Amino acid sequence: MRRNLNWSEEIKDEFELVKKLGLGSYSTVWEVKHKATGRRFAIKHEESIFNHIEACRNILREIRLLHYLQHEGIVNLFDVRTTSYPEYDDLLIILDLHATDLKKFIRTTKTISEQNIKAIMYGLLKIVKYLHSAGVLHRDIKPANILLSKEGKPVLCDFGLARGSIKEEHFYLPRKENTDEELGEEHKSEEIKKINGEEYSSKSCDPQECRKSTKDLTGYVATRWYRAPEIILCRANYGSGIDVWGLGCVFAELLSTANSDVKPEDRKSFFPGNSSYPYSPAKSEKLKCGISMIQTDQLNVILKTLGAPSKKDCEFIKDEKKAKVLMEMHTQKPELDKRIPSAGKDAIDLLKNMLEFSPIMRATVDECLAHPYFLDIRDKASEVTAPAKAEFDFETQSYLSKEKLKELIDEELNWFKGLRDRGKIMW
Repeated sequence: MRRNLNWSEEIKDEFELVKKLGLGSYSTVWEVKHKATGRRFAIKHEESIFNHIEACRNILREIRLLHYLQHEGIVNLFDVRTTSYPEYDDLLIILDLHATDLKKFIRTTKTISEQNIKAIMYGLLKIVKYLHSAGVLHRDIKPANILLSKEGKPVLCDFGLARGSIKEEHFYLPRKENTDEELGEEHKSEEIKKINGEEYSSKSCDPQECRKSTKDLTGYVATRWYRAPEIILCRANYGSGIDVWGLGCVFAELLSTANSDVKPEDRKSFFPGNSSYPYSPAKSEKLKCGISMIQTDQLNVILKTLGAPSKKDCEFIKDEKKAKVLMEMHTQKPELDKRIPSAGKDAIDLLKNMLEFSPIMRATVDECLAHPYFLDIRDKASEVTAPAKAEFDFETQSYLSKEKLKELIDEELNWFKGLRDRGKIMW
């Protein structure tokens, strides 16, 4: 894969390359300067897009979502181009550039005030409220995907794993557990060996196969440290609670920054698992009723922090044996206020509500916004919703060929070209 931006003459005439900002699985992000105005932008260079059909579909979805979603807390899409046309295999997605991202902010700022934390979290909850009202799950909320403007306001970016056209049921209770037929061959054929009464897995779950495990929502989403328990335990049986969980993980990291004993560069995620069965299992996986027994597995890291779930906490898990194993693990109930001693009572209470193990019991975005923690800054009029659901025809099709994907992306390229030709893009 190329990691250098292949400039076309048109783009070289219009933009000056400043520096590389980051790398993704299939993309590179660059900072550029618009020569005519001096304004700086981020260019997300998606490479070899037709080599991976599912990744290409995600790129199309991200463009459509950013095109549709209009909120001050969502990164602004200016333009979409390619370096050659009509035959091409890459895309240049031109976005607003912001001062920093929350990951860098957390790891470089000595102390972050309680009011700053409160303002950032309130802003994030308003953004996610808008998303959910549009029928959109972000599915990958983490500090690196939260930009900060020069005024310190949060801006959500990277909608590569987002999903629009979400049915109403996904915003409330999780669905029933999938059957083996829905989960795909990779889960049925997994070889489990019993040694001294314990189960050991001899096969890792291929992430690409996990992506294809259901016809609706996929399970292989969310960066490991920010992945909600229901994604790990029930694969594709999740709803809006996964975004609340991600926000809770971010909140915990922000609250932890007030600990002056920890240097900024040493700050870590609240749940820093080393593996996450079944999506990114350990090399030698030890299982019991389909649950990893390795202490550094993501689920175990969560349980060590939050304590063993109760019977009520496990009601969303249909496998009774699996639920029983969970309830017997990590019986000591840690206290979050002792782990984050600098956090106030209201902050800890909100955090507990956001990090409820059960998605059924976890607070909704609206409940979080109404929490006493935000009483002194809340502005209900600013908590806007989308005018309509983000629904795209291609989302109803289980498979899109390379030719059909190119046709749909061509529509986007031509639409933005029309804006440029009419001088409608305000650089």
